[in-house]
Amino acid sequence: MGGIYEFPGGQVEPEESLEEALIREVEEETGMRASEPGEFLGSFDYTSANGEDTRVFNFAVAVKNWESIVLREHDDYMWADRSAMRRLKPAEEVWRVLDKIWRPGRATGLDE
Repeated sequence: MGGIYEFPGGQVEPEESLEEALIREVEEETGMRASEPGEFLGSFDYTSANGEDTRVFNFAVAVKNWESIVLREHDDYMWADRSAMRRLKPAEEVWRVLDKIWRPGRATGLDE
């Protein structure tokens, strides 16, 4: 979707596992190499701009080469802390995922 910040993601191809799709989509969209999926952070449903019902699954992953993002399908990216996300005003579903990432006691690598 244009004009918004979103997590990397996409469709699972035929004969592809959810894990394989996650690793492929992160690399296709950002150039980063993701590890196997870590913690499941929840899912949400929405209707796309073309009217298609879609379910999004969110996982924490470790990535290599995060310092050198290569965007292939997006216009911009940002590493955001909670304060920056408040200014962006993401959808409620995204906040639920971020709340799990930023819950007390969970190491994120990001400043709160």
